[in-house]
This record gives sequence, structure tokens and C-alpha cells, in this order.
Amino acid sequence: MIRVGDKMPDFCLKNQSGNEYNRADFSDQRLVLFFYIKDNTPGWKKEAVAFQKQLKTLEGLETKVIGVSKDGVDSHRKFAEEYDLTYPLLADVDKKLAEKFGILNFMGIFKRTTFVISKKQKVIKIFNKVKVAGHAEKVVEYIESLDQE
Repeated sequence: MIRVGDKMPDFCLKNQSGNEYNRADFSDQRLVLFFYIKDNTPGWKKEAVAFQKQLKTLEGLETKVIGVSKDGVDSHRKFAEEYDLTYPLLADVDKKLAEKFGILNFMGIFKRTTFVISKKQKVIKIFNKVKVAGHAEKVVEYIESLDQE
């Protein structure tokens, strides 16, 4: 299980376009990595759109956004196209990244969890048991507070 202060585990996963991403692709960048249960669920639609609305603000804070679920590349592609999502949605089909982060429940289902990763690739904040309403805004507020310190 990942804790604050731990280094982000390495991974190699494909996004909705079939492009591979790994930890090295995000070196020297802050990262919001959020795990969600499944494409096209009502809560996830709201969360996905909320992060998309906050994307320019987060990019202005030198922060990238990535969504991760067990859905495959085709499902992610359709979902991203339907909601005009421009950030990567990674396909963790075998749930290995979710397992490394420790966010699978006893039934092997993703727990809705968001991690903020520092530019040095260390976990600096964990949002557990995420409630969709206002979550993206809370993440932005947290990251803005980092830049004020």
C-alpha cells in the first residue's frame, strides 16, 4: 500500500489512443493520478468532466492529470471522445497498478482514490473515499496551497 512520502511505483500502461505511458514520462512534473471504478458510470462522468474543466488551471500549476481504471483502451477512447477528455485515461486491465497503490477492495474493485505526486515522483497527498461533488476543486485548492508555501 502506498503512503505519503513513498515513491510512485513504475508502470507501463496504454491510454485511450493506444500510446504507452510510464513513470518516466512524468519526471519533473507534478501529477494528479486518480483511480475510478469504470467508464460511463454516473459519478465518474461528473468527476471526469470536472477534472477536464480544471485542466487549464492544473496545467498552469505545472500539474498533469491522469485517470486510471480497469477498462480497456477501446472503452477509454469512446469515453474520452464522448466527453471531450484530453488528459490520459490509462487502461489498468490486469489491475497491477491499482494493486501497487493498494486501492483494490476485498472484491478486487478499484476504490475511488486520488493521489497527488510531487515533481520528485513522491506521493504528497492521498484523497481516500472520494466524493465526486467538488473533488476536482479540492485537488486544485490543495495544489495551489503547495505553491503558496
